[in-house]
Amino acid sequence: MDEREARMHAGLTQLAEPVAEVPDLDQVVARGRQLRQRRRMAGIAGGTAAVLVAAAGLGLVLTSSIFANNGRVSVVATPSPAPSTAARQIGVGATEEAHIALPPLGLTSGVYDVRFRATKTATGIDLKVTAVSQSGNFSTEQLNQDRNPAGFDLEEGLRVGLLTDRASWFTPVDNKGQSGLVSYTAELPDFGVTVFVVAPQDGAKLNSLAALAWRGSDGQLRSVETSGGPRDSVAADMPSARFVVDGHTGTLASLEHNDLLALVDYDGLGYAMNVREAQGNCRFAGSSTKEVGQDEVWESLAICPLPIGATQITPILAPGVSDWKLVTVGDRPVVVVPYDKGTLAQIVTGLRYTTGTGKQVETKVG
Repeated sequence: MDEREARMHAGLTQLAEPVAEVPDLDQVVARGRQLRQRRRMAGIAGGTAAVLVAAAGLGLVLTSSIFANNGRVSVVATPSPAPSTAARQIGVGATEEAHIALPPLGLTSGVYDVRFRATKTATGIDLKVTAVSQSGNFSTEQLNQDRNPAGFDLEEGLRVGLLTDRASWFTPVDNKGQSGLVSYTAELPDFGVTVFVVAPQDGAKLNSLAALAWRGSDGQLRSVETSGGPRDSVAADMPSARFVVDGHTGTLASLEHNDLLALVDYDGLGYAMNVREAQGNCRFAGSSTKEVGQDEVWESLAICPLPIGATQITPILAPGVSDWKLVTVGDRPVVVVPYDKGTLAQIVTGLRYTTGTGKQVETKVG
């Protein structure tokens, strides 16, 4: 046990007030180790990739995902478990609880556990949230959070809230074009809702949060503005486009006024980018599997947003690459190029297109 983990154990046993259902300490520490290892592995590909590694099949198969963002690490949303059963009917006074363990390192706040208690009332769902840190507990309760998908800020520098759906994809939207916000979700299955935490990391500030975006159990992409912490906020549908390329399916969604373009899924992959920075270039999402004694097998996708109004669009593909597709998300054209290699340069090297004013452009990717 290292010094940080020792402090964490000490903090857990010295809380200012007792709280029911204290999480397994070893689980919290193990979660911290996983995330710390993940961050240490982010130096691959010249420091531009975040690598997620998980073992499956008793260690016989390794799966890794890379989300390289041309010099920045992308914010990758945390999916909630897929819905298994419909929410049961609950009456006034019914309660349900969940907690979200945060990593012990890297976050601006010292909170390592956030606990949620939802209560059904005659008018909606009230939500009590308790932030647990080494120095003690801080709790706040907000009424009718089923009418406020934007959530609210905790004193501890976190945004928390409740979505009245089982969100299978969720991401914070940063208004500064940075990647300093991370998100975590948990499901309350009896209520059929999802609770969330948005936290700043690596020196970022929570005030850069502009919106939240998610996909509901009906498959619809939605977003809500968070600037100013509005009450009774109304979620709006996001423009999205589903595509099929080289036998694989995916979904792209956009929030243009917040410069968001997101790959919601590509056979399970997720990715979010600042479309203003990325247009005329490409970003890379990929995953790989490796069985013991076998070569690594990649599943990769280049995502190339073009300026709105662009026409006569053609990607310049790397040798051996032939399949690509032009997808329109809202008003923005996006080229997607799949290939079974693990770097952007092995998929596409440039883009040719004509701007809305008739100017012919050729850009290099990378």
